[in-house]
Amino acid sequence: MGISIKSKMRTNDIHIVVNGESKNLVTYSFAGKQLFNCEARCYGQHNDWTAPNGDTPPGLYEVGIIYDTTGETPYGEWRVDLIDLEGHETGNGRAGISLHGGGSGLADPFSPYQGWQSTHGCIRVQNAELEKIVGTINRTKKAGGRVFLTVVYPKGKLD
Repeated sequence: MGISIKSKMRTNDIHIVVNGESKNLVTYSFAGKQLFNCEARCYGQHNDWTAPNGDTPPGLYEVGIIYDTTGETPYGEWRVDLIDLEGHETGNGRAGISLHGGGSGLADPFSPYQGWQSTHGCIRVQNAELEKIVGTINRTKKAGGRVFLTVVYPKGKLD
């Protein structure tokens, strides 16, 4: 990946890492202390992240606007916009990558633990976990910090 996260971070910043192989999301403080850990999926309708509706493009993002999407089944109650910092999304004709809950087609997409449904290239977490993540992001931003997010895949997946 092109940009070094260490060179971008400041004291109040946090870093969220989503691992496509372990299906895990971990949030770290600037000092490297683990703040939060939950299950996450970054799989789309197919595994070619360079094509529309594929897996979430790997790389470094910065968290942008958090949208209240209450009542929108694809997203659950929140949709966290991700700003592509390495060009993997925008450089491949992709747009609108975000972190969200929900899931069209699930029995109860607004349940705290709604189950799993593939996205069109976003990162999905359970609604209850997303509520915690959004709280952490809001506290970080209120304290003057930024929130970075990195998507990683196992070796060989990007070849």
